[in-house]
Amino acid sequence: MVKRFERAMAPFPVQQRKMFGLPCAFLVGQMVAGLFQDGLFLRLGEEDRKAFLALEGAGTFEPIPGRPMKEYVLVPPQLMDSDEALHAWLEKSLAYILTLPPKEKKTKPRRSS
Repeated sequence: MVKRFERAMAPFPVQQRKMFGLPCAFLVGQMVAGLFQDGLFLRLGEEDRKAFLALEGAGTFEPIPGRPMKEYVLVPPQLMDSDEALHAWLEKSLAYILTLPPKEKKTKPRRSS
């Protein structure tokens, strides 16, 4: 799954770092997509999210049961098997991210000695 994710993200100008112990992709500091357990999630705007959730097997992303992450959806397995379809949804995710303000890096407070 990690190699599939890396191949899917390769055409896009994203930075990858780990969250949930697995790779996730970020653009302008905003999370675009990532792996969780044995699945892929991505972030979509409201209209695209509604259309995506109409796909068979799609669902909201809930890393903790009963606590969905707003704007994030789980990619159904059959979409993972289609490079073209997955690429199209990743493009929609990136387009949505570019409408958001860049996320500022959090600075850790310095410890006083």
